[in-house]
Amino acid sequence: MGQKKIPMRGVSFISNIITLLVLSVALARDAEFYNDANLRTRYEGFYLQDGKPKNADNKEENESTFTTRTQLALNMRRGETIKARLMFQHNFTWGSDVDEPGSTTPTGTGDTYPYQPNGIRDAQNLFLVNEAWLWWKLNAATSLRFGRGQLKLGDGKVMSNNDFMNVPYALDGAVLGWSGSNTHTDLFAMKIAEYTKTGTVKKDAEHNIYGFSLSFTHLPESMKLVNIHIIQVQKDVLDTTLATGSTPDDRTNIFENALNYGRIGLSVAGETKFDWHLSYAMNQGTIGRLNDAGGDLSWDGQMIDAEFGYKFERVLNSRIGVQFHRDSGDSRKSGQYGRYDGFLYDIHESAGAMDMIAFGNLTFIKGSLHFDAMEDLRIKFDAFRFGRTETSDGVVAGPNGTLLFASQRGYLSNESAVATEIDISAEHNYENGLNMQARYSLLTPEAYLSENSGPGSTVSQIYLQSRIQF
Repeated sequence: MGQKKIPMRGVSFISNIITLLVLSVALARDAEFYNDANLRTRYEGFYLQDGKPKNADNKEENESTFTTRTQLALNMRRGETIKARLMFQHNFTWGSDVDEPGSTTPTGTGDTYPYQPNGIRDAQNLFLVNEAWLWWKLNAATSLRFGRGQLKLGDGKVMSNNDFMNVPYALDGAVLGWSGSNTHTDLFAMKIAEYTKTGTVKKDAEHNIYGFSLSFTHLPESMKLVNIHIIQVQKDVLDTTLATGSTPDDRTNIFENALNYGRIGLSVAGETKFDWHLSYAMNQGTIGRLNDAGGDLSWDGQMIDAEFGYKFERVLNSRIGVQFHRDSGDSRKSGQYGRYDGFLYDIHESAGAMDMIAFGNLTFIKGSLHFDAMEDLRIKFDAFRFGRTETSDGVVAGPNGTLLFASQRGYLSNESAVATEIDISAEHNYENGLNMQARYSLLTPEAYLSENSGPGSTVSQIYLQSRIQF
């Protein structure tokens, strides 16, 4: 992604510098140094069982991968008023740093022999700095954090760090926090992107967010969460010409345009024998077209997500629940755009474990049954039925759904039913800190994905994960 590749000797040099810095901090007067780390390995197998896409041998498509992620955090503290954190991260996909099958010699400067992966070709040995921030306690109630760090609002339906991903979300900027007797307030300013242009610079194009978050900290026992947030998003346009192949009314390149919109959201949750949560969010503003002749679009989107569950603690600590989600789609009205912007929400925990479908023109209902099969072994059954809110708009693909929805018909179809998904999972925690997960998922297309030349493919997934916290 445009990042400079570091050879092994460079990584070794960097690790030596880090060691020296750590020792300096640890030996400083009134300074503390401590670390935390985790290692996660996954297997993901996707299978198109009876779909239309075939490979060259006319067999069903499938893809299996192993990935490993290691995170190492260096935490520093100076008294009670200064803290700092560096989170280093390494990701690699097993076997991806070698030549193509059948190759006997390297074919380029970046290719490597099997058994000797150096990471030069595809950055598989690159260290990422996922967090790098300083926290300063200004007084008993006020603090300031600046640098690169994670930021979650409420229940994560709008902003989350998305730790499930190989590279979690991290934002560059500053957070000013204030804690009162019953509330905690954060004011934040984050730079999402600093754009550059070739040739003469005409404008300092940036993508920034500014926000306010208010959480109530002293709540009745039956309440777990009350959060209100307000966010302003400002994205400058890179150029004043249309992208290749675009037209003045092209609604597929929204995020290539200038954006100026606000967001308001509320999330509340409670728990007794019943547990429940409610999230509401809206975005409203304008989309400045790449082509001035097209005119600006007014942008209005809304989302509501509600879940209700009941616990049977004496029956295998079981829980049954139902969830309803609805966010707006684009009705293709002249001068208006209506699809809800999912923003930085927690993708994996929101719309099915397969991560095939994302927020935006999405309506779904979920039913769930969770129980403890034995001590420290949790079994979960979750079933989803996905549909389009507006038949005049398409489906937003999740991280794993890009190919599945590549040929969707969008506003040319009148069908609203998209697919059903079933997730069956087991999770076991060991005393030594090891966590093991296994899951089988099945996504079955309904009318929208099955009609005519739509991507009517039944997809199954086998997912295994081990994670240990140090």
